[in-house]
Amino acid sequence: MNEIFLDTSFTIALSAITDQNHARAVELAEQIEAQNSYLVTTQAILLEIGNALSKQRYRTAAIQLLESHRIRSKR
Repeated sequence: MNEIFLDTSFTIALSAITDQNHARAVELAEQIEAQNSYLVTTQAILLEIGNALSKQRYRTAAIQLLESHRIRSKR
């Protein structure tokens, strides 16, 4: 099982359909899922993602992502 580092820009692009990189982020997310890979990140990045996606329109996506069992946080 592969571990892939999750960064904020990917998460925002995946969550925001108006983001210029949204289509590519969706493609990458599908590849990650198909590979049965885990996303790895730091607590600082999780905080950054939570802050970036705190607007009402992004909250559902942010909650789903942050509650995902496929993300492992490393300090």
